[in-house]
Amino acid sequence: MEEFIFDERKLYYRKNKFELNKQTIVFVHGVSGSSSAWLLYENKFKDKYNILSYDLRGHGKSHRYKNYEDYSIEEFEEDLYQLVKFLGINKFIMVSHSYGTFTALEFISRHEEYIYASILLSPNYDVKVMPSSKPFNALLKITSNFKLPISDTKIRKHVDYSKYLNKKDFNILRNIADLDNTGLQIYLMCTKQAFNLDYKNLLKNIHIPVLIISGKNDKIFPNKYAEEMAQQIPGAEILTIKNTDHIIALNNFKEVSSKIEEFVNKIDNTIMDKKV
Repeated sequence: MEEFIFDERKLYYRKNKFELNKQTIVFVHGVSGSSSAWLLYENKFKDKYNILSYDLRGHGKSHRYKNYEDYSIEEFEEDLYQLVKFLGINKFIMVSHSYGTFTALEFISRHEEYIYASILLSPNYDVKVMPSSKPFNALLKITSNFKLPISDTKIRKHVDYSKYLNKKDFNILRNIADLDNTGLQIYLMCTKQAFNLDYKNLLKNIHIPVLIISGKNDKIFPNKYAEEMAQQIPGAEILTIKNTDHIIALNNFKEVSSKIEEFVNKIDNTIMDKKV
């Protein structure tokens, strides 16, 4: 895997050498994370697929924009759209986790023709439907500082997530390490922006294959919302992993990566059948 900066959108990204006869998988991480969360997947898949992972704006080694408006989901989606266009990717499979699934859903709503299939890990379609979101949203409403322009635009580093495997949703050391990817203010900006999103009406109009993977004990985006999404998206598959929570991309790498590979192979076979 080689490292690059996409100058037009000031995004850090990693990719292997793309080959025409290989499927392309794009990985989208969640809020306060970075592309380093996908290193295990890159190592497993880099010889079999074309792999692209990148840092969301304001995260990791990508540019830290100053203003609240810079962190709208439309900007996250446009970053990805411009990046895949720049790299000449005409069609791909998208794997996203948590907050990254909002970027995926926004991308699907605008550019579904670019996507063979979408794999949503620990997803939600509207954070406002969760009872646990109400007190947090109330706190954000009375806290104005998170909308003030940030003064620290210094590029951050990547977290070594191998140090935080098999940790629970609320693990102080990993949570602190995560926040170092963005800083508290950008984290709050992104979180507040999430309360503006509602993809419920999109779900029934998704026309690509979708795989949803969720932890039964997810405390961030409870499994019931993943199940609701699977019921609403035509033909969607769902895998619920027992005895695990929100951080399935790290804590359940073996199960998740195997299911991703199985799903991608199925998509490849479908594509080949259509060509024949």
